[in-house]
Amino acid sequence: MSKYLTTNKYALGFGAVAVDDLVFLDRFPHPEEKIPVLSRQRQGGGLIGTALVAASRMGVSASYCGVFGDDEISTFSKEAFSEENVDYSLLQYAPEASPFHSLVLVDQTQQQRTILYDQHGVMEPKLTAEVASAIQKAGAVMLDHTVLGIAPKIIVIAKEKGVPVLADIERYTDPRLKTVLPQLDHLIISERTASQLSGETDPQKMLLQLSKHEPASCVVTIGDKGCWWKVQGREMKHMPAFNVPVVDTTGCGDVFHGVYLAGLCLGFDVEKCLQYASGAAAMKANVPGGRAGSPTRTQLEDFLIAHASEIGYAFP
Repeated sequence: MSKYLTTNKYALGFGAVAVDDLVFLDRFPHPEEKIPVLSRQRQGGGLIGTALVAASRMGVSASYCGVFGDDEISTFSKEAFSEENVDYSLLQYAPEASPFHSLVLVDQTQQQRTILYDQHGVMEPKLTAEVASAIQKAGAVMLDHTVLGIAPKIIVIAKEKGVPVLADIERYTDPRLKTVLPQLDHLIISERTASQLSGETDPQKMLLQLSKHEPASCVVTIGDKGCWWKVQGREMKHMPAFNVPVVDTTGCGDVFHGVYLAGLCLGFDVEKCLQYASGAAAMKANVPGGRAGSPTRTQLEDFLIAHASEIGYAFP
């Protein structure tokens, strides 16, 4: 067994891992137009992959369960995890399997990005006895919309041991969400997805609709306007975003989730999880790429000491 899986309170993730090929442009092209590329980078990415790297940089042991194959995308992903001390001893093998492969077009003038992804070879892992044991021993578990087939079983196993389950959902049309959403302990989703799931256009109404099953927490993120959040049995609140220069928003949401996940493992309450997550996402926005800008815990706490008053908090 990996040393990570013998450590108390590790973060365990199921879902999307990607290799992101970032292409930086002065602006997005018009149809039939040719424009020059300013620069290129290849980085590890994906909702769960980036979240686990963010958790690891917070000093929390992090482990990934998924299915990889023999291709260069699988090899790159494993090497990227090793560099970030993310364990992948629970990884399952299928020769035809592969992580997501994404082409990320970054408009540096408008500070926007467009992601084109290839999901051929993406597979859900099997829920083996070893995986079930890892779930029960985790400090917190995170999953996304790419593992909805096994998500109900993951949640049941986690709840048996009181392990909180956090989710990031983007595929709002999947009918399996009707089963999964009410079972989640922590749901953090973007304003766009929240609107699509709830049918509402106002973030506060979205939050009320999505929190009607009384999860431990429900959060709707609204970019540079911060987030609306609600803890079970309490009134909703708003947390402003930090005012920082934006270079690239790729991975900001994933880093937000990963630092929140780490906070759960560290025993933070929801409000403290959100303070740390918001600060980490702000710091990431100032660095190109999905994982590169995710801060260490020391870097993040220095940032919060300097800037927490901007959003109405005192830190520590």
